[in-house]
Amino acid sequence: MEAIAPWHVAVVVAAALVLFFGWRRLPAMSRSLGRSLRIFKHEVADIRADGRQVHAVVRGTAQETRRQLDEAVEPVLSSRSRAHRGRR
Repeated sequence: MEAIAPWHVAVVVAAALVLFFGWRRLPAMSRSLGRSLRIFKHEVADIRADGRQVHAVVRGTAQETRRQLDEAVEPVLSSRSRAHRGRR
């Protein structure tokens, strides 16, 4: 059996908060903390959404660039293969 259980720590922390900040200020502090956490979650979700959008744009740009490169290189490669066949 442990000498200090997790609930002992919770009781001590709660008592310390009451002693330091007073009983009347704790609900206001809790509301403020809750609002801050909601704002933080919203901002993190926005950052993730922006990251997904950037990734999609980059992926689309890379695919388009690859297609353009293939179209540009294809005539050169086909002409080389024709020239190479003539040497055999």
